[in-house]
Amino acid sequence: MGISKIGLVSSNTGFGKAGKEQVEKAAPGFGIQIVANEVYEKEATDLTAVVTKLKAANVQAFINWSIEPAQAIVIKNARQVGLSVPIFQSHGFGNIQYAKAAGPAAEGVIFPASRLLVADSLPASDKQKPVLLKYKQSYEARYHEDASTFGGHAHDALLLLGKAVEKAGALDKEKVRAALESLQGVVGTAGVFNFSARDHGGLGMDAFEMQTVKNGKFVVYSDTAAKK
Repeated sequence: MGISKIGLVSSNTGFGKAGKEQVEKAAPGFGIQIVANEVYEKEATDLTAVVTKLKAANVQAFINWSIEPAQAIVIKNARQVGLSVPIFQSHGFGNIQYAKAAGPAAEGVIFPASRLLVADSLPASDKQKPVLLKYKQSYEARYHEDASTFGGHAHDALLLLGKAVEKAGALDKEKVRAALESLQGVVGTAGVFNFSARDHGGLGMDAFEMQTVKNGKFVVYSDTAAKK
């Protein structure tokens, strides 16, 4: 996108702090200069002062790293002060309620998240699609709200524990731990898990799908970009 000067805003939480530190660490390697770096209160209800500083710094885009409702306020206030640059969110934006809270200002926001949010539009050949649709349909039928990535994490944790217990039995926790560490190819809502002694996360970069907001809904970003 030809962006080299960005703003970085983050909430004053553990999630915000960790994201801030990683962006600061990674940016130079990509030729990205952070020209404005602001931290805001997670309970904030007006962040006009923060986004005004970004505008004054002439940022070409900005990253908003948060998991609280205030991240929607950042988006609304940015557009209200005339800051029309691209807005990037963290995977903490993976709940459609945040986009709804930001309203029309959320249009075009870009963020990485699991494919659960765009399950309906995935090709039939996608190995995650059956798992994603089953979870999404079951969740929404029971709770009468849109599924988000966050409930999916709990689903995956129980799925993985179940697979480990099936493999090792439930009587010896060390054997369960070792079995969990050896799981390969387990399809969850967040991606396909492949664990090892050196990888306790189990997911690769391909677990994320770049997404955006279009007409108030989450869609795959590449599809939107291709149609412009």
